[in-house]
Amino acid sequence: MKLTIAFQLTPHLLASRSADTLGYLLSKGESVWQSLSLEEHIAHVFGVQPQMDYPLAAMAACEDGVEVAQAYWLRADPVHLLMQRDSFSLTDPVPLPMTKVQAQTLLSDLNAHFQAQQMTFVQGHSGRWYLRLPSAPNIKTTFPEVAVGQSALHYMPEGAAASQWRSHLNEIQMLLYTHPVNVERELSGLPVVNSLWLSGGGVMVERAHGPTDVSLCLANDPVYRGLARWQGVSVADVPYDMAELLSRYGSDDHVWVHALPEFLTEGAGCQALLGALTANKIQQLVIHVGCYDRTLTAQLSRWSLLKFWRRAQSLSDVLQVKESR
Repeated sequence: MKLTIAFQLTPHLLASRSADTLGYLLSKGESVWQSLSLEEHIAHVFGVQPQMDYPLAAMAACEDGVEVAQAYWLRADPVHLLMQRDSFSLTDPVPLPMTKVQAQTLLSDLNAHFQAQQMTFVQGHSGRWYLRLPSAPNIKTTFPEVAVGQSALHYMPEGAAASQWRSHLNEIQMLLYTHPVNVERELSGLPVVNSLWLSGGGVMVERAHGPTDVSLCLANDPVYRGLARWQGVSVADVPYDMAELLSRYGSDDHVWVHALPEFLTEGAGCQALLGALTANKIQQLVIHVGCYDRTLTAQLSRWSLLKFWRRAQSLSDVLQVKESR
């Protein structure tokens, strides 16, 4: 089996029991850093060419049951910006979970407010929010994984129309500030939805050349499901745990997985991955770890584990994680 796993670094993963095993695997592999976030890097691997952004919103919306046609699409994730000493920082999770009624109410009010600007907010089957525009907005955005925990001010839209879109975001924040949905959430002890995070803008494009040997993509996130489907790769949900994944697929499969960190930390997790590599059930293992605005890619076989001159390192050391982040 060939197995490719992509996931985002989180504090939970760094603090988990699996961190040592994951650090060991990464330190034994042939590793290279990419100056791209995880979503940008995987889009590049799958053959997506950037427009102003990598146009992942259109692919995700299509997978999410939305008719995308030739409109311009952005992800419009509802988020909570936390007031720090002198700035607002983007907090996890992105997007914020909410009830169907809350989502429908907010979307209805947003659409009414921005009707004159031909801005249409829609919700996909997964619950994700998208923004449809009649033409390109001339902005470049940042994926939320890059900005989590950082000052949101540094990651606002850039480009020729940046000031206009910062004004739109200010209007959105004002609309949300005293919204009844947020009053309800605050009374329930839930984080309020005080902004939207725009990312992944673009129009749907024709399929390009990508990793043709991938036989199956396992993902729950519509971004990665849409990306794989666009490339003509079959899609299925991520199994319950690593042990189930390894028992389900055989030597002829090249399985590509987008996993939440919990997939590596719960149950057998990374220990099962190491055991399968040692036993040669996995002939080739590729790991993509998103670390804010960079991605580490490591490639291993069972022979990689025998390279004694590659010193085993902690996950923090391999990823060069700075305490300030």
